[in-house]
Amino acid sequence: MAATRRSGFTGPAEVVAELTAQLRAGALRLPERAVAPGTPLDPVVLKTDVLARLFPFAARRALGVASGRAKVTAVVWRDGGDELAVDPAGATVATSAGAVVVTFPVACDQTGAARAQVTFVVGAPDRPAGLYAATDGRPGGPAVVVERWADALTALAWSAVLELLDSVSAALGRDEHGDPFVAGALVATRDAVTLTPMARHRLGRLSS
Repeated sequence: MAATRRSGFTGPAEVVAELTAQLRAGALRLPERAVAPGTPLDPVVLKTDVLARLFPFAARRALGVASGRAKVTAVVWRDGGDELAVDPAGATVATSAGAVVVTFPVACDQTGAARAQVTFVVGAPDRPAGLYAATDGRPGGPAVVVERWADALTALAWSAVLELLDSVSAALGRDEHGDPFVAGALVATRDAVTLTPMARHRLGRLSS
């Protein structure tokens, strides 16, 4: 959907709607004054029901599906003679303490309908890690899929996570220089992810 504005938020309609609901419920605290570069904002908690609503949107964006095409159910990757269909509408994300699990419905001639799963180890409440994430070299799923498309699936899964975090951060507003906020840290728990948005650091002039 096109960018929209409610309660001062600007961004994709799906994200704006969720942030507006949190603001009205008193679950979201926005900065009261101009934010300097490098300054973190108050954390934003995205519970499992919110993740379920927003993650397909993030998956579509990560796959390059244009805004407003929410009904797209298959993007086909082609490489040489190989093809894999990936369904952004069915993308899901689950969490546990220090882990985020991304699942995509996929399909190819050899498997029919299947699922590919990528697990990222991220920050936990007792082990902050910024936006650092680690994962196995091989996603879960049918061997014929993950052996051929492991790198692409892993990159897609992490791109979708970052797309979600950055979309939420940017919708919250801009810093004192007019730059949109960016994701600064991610913590996963059993029933939510906690995002810490921040004002991006500005690079000074390079000197020789």
